[in-house]
Amino acid sequence: MNIIFVASLKSYTTAISLIKSFQNKKYSVRVLSDIKSDYIHIDTIVKQNFDIDKYIKQYNLKPDLVFFCEGGSMKLFPQGLEKLECKTAWYGIDTHMDLQKHLEISKFFDVTFLAQKEYIKHFTQKGLMNTFWLPLAYDTSMVPTQSLNRIYDIAYVGSNNKDMHPKRFELIEKLKKEFPNSYFGGASGQEMYKIYSQAKIVFNKSINNDINMRYFEALGNGAMLLTDNIKDNGVEEIFQKDKHYIEYDESNIVAIAKNYLDSQKDDSDMLKEYIKQNHTYDIRATAILETVTKCGKSSKNITQIDYAKVYLMLENFIAFLETLKSIVGDSIIKDSRKRKLALIPLVCVLSIIIFILKVVKR
Repeated sequence: MNIIFVASLKSYTTAISLIKSFQNKKYSVRVLSDIKSDYIHIDTIVKQNFDIDKYIKQYNLKPDLVFFCEGGSMKLFPQGLEKLECKTAWYGIDTHMDLQKHLEISKFFDVTFLAQKEYIKHFTQKGLMNTFWLPLAYDTSMVPTQSLNRIYDIAYVGSNNKDMHPKRFELIEKLKKEFPNSYFGGASGQEMYKIYSQAKIVFNKSINNDINMRYFEALGNGAMLLTDNIKDNGVEEIFQKDKHYIEYDESNIVAIAKNYLDSQKDDSDMLKEYIKQNHTYDIRATAILETVTKCGKSSKNITQIDYAKVYLMLENFIAFLETLKSIVGDSIIKDSRKRKLALIPLVCVLSIIIFILKVVKR
C-alpha cells in the first residue's frame, strides 16, 4: 500500500498519530506538509495550494491512496484532487466548529471520515454517501515508559481562557479551589500523557457536544474521565457511563468528583486495556484502509471556482487570490507593481467579509 499523506503538521496533531500508525503497518507513507515538524519526517514541504496531481507526476509516484487530514495551520489544501486516478480520502476533525467548510471540502474526496458522528447526516443529505464516523483515538507511541504514581486528584491539560470559554473557566476555578492537589495548565504532548498517567481523574468540558481527544487520552493513561453530558453523538456506542467516564453538570461537579475520589477505586488497568483493545490509532488506520477499499471512486465536477471557495473558507487569502488569477488570467493586471498594489484592497475587502461571516455565525 502506497499512501501520500497530506497534512499541516504544525504541532503534535492527530495527523502525526495516524502517519505513525500507517508506518507501523509497514506501508509506504510519503508525508507532505506546509510546515516543518519536530515530531516526524516530512518528505516534501509544499505550498499551501500546491497541485497534488502535478506533484505525483513530477516524482513519478504510483499512490494507492491520497489522504488529507485537517489540522495545523488550517490553510493547506491541495489542488488537482479531481484529476487523480487513485482513491482519495480525508479526515474532518472539527466539523462541530465549521460544518459548511467541511461539507465543501468533502466534495473533493472519494471518502470522508468525521470525528463527530452527529454530523454524518448532513453529508449524506448532500449526496456525500461515502461519509463515515471515525472517532479520535489514543496514540500508543506516547505512553510513558516508566510506572508513575497517581499524585494528582484531578488533571486538565489545555487552555483556560475566561473570555473564550467562560463556563469552562468557572468550572476549573471551582475544582482548583476544592481539589488543590491537582494539575491545571499547559503541557506538550509527551508531558501531557505523563500528567494524565499521574492523575486519578481528568476533567473535560466539551465544545459543541464533541467527543474530543481527552476521552481517549484520559482513559488510555488510566484516569477516570469527568465530563459533561454529550447527546446524540455516539458516546454511548463507544463508552459506558460510570464505567469509562463519570458525568457532571454545573451544579454537582464537585460532589461527583469527590464521590469518585472517596471511593478509592482503581480503574486504571481496566481503562487502559479498554482503550488498547478498541481505540488506538493503529485500529483507526486499519479502519480507514478497510473502508476506503470497499468504496469506489466518485465522479467529481470540480472547478477552480470550487477551490477558490475552499481557500476563502480557510481564510487563505493568498491561495484564494492566486486561484482567482488562474481563473481570469494575467491580462487584468499585467504590470507586476500594479499587481501587488491591487492585492491590498482585495485582501482588506476579504478580511471584512470573513469578519462579518464570523460575527453572523456567532
